[in-house]
Amino acid sequence: MPDCPKCRLSLQPQDYEGTTIQFCGSCWGHWLDHASMAQILATKSYGFSSDEQAIVLESWIQAAEADLANGHHGLQCPVCEATMTEAPLGDDCPVLVDRCAEHGTWLDAGEIKQVQVFVENRE
Repeated sequence: MPDCPKCRLSLQPQDYEGTTIQFCGSCWGHWLDHASMAQILATKSYGFSSDEQAIVLESWIQAAEADLANGHHGLQCPVCEATMTEAPLGDDCPVLVDRCAEHGTWLDAGEIKQVQVFVENRE
């Protein structure tokens, strides 16, 4: 098992939207390889109510403000230990995620839901 890029504790497998991803029980972050990310973005097995969407979007605003205040710390890929790039997930999803071009994406606590809400709203 790879280690969490934030806590350095072992990540644990977790089923999410029909695919296995890696979860940190300490900081609640998620590691997704590219195939798992694609599957989660394509799967619509769970829909968010308008109230849930509002809560998730508010958490995104608060997280974005905290990121601006704290700066970025250059997390390392849990597979190859290269410094990951922080960037929005896509043109239609402004959630800042940490990516290793070769291995996958790190999502901090709550970001997995933020990404899903943005993807759900674009359709």
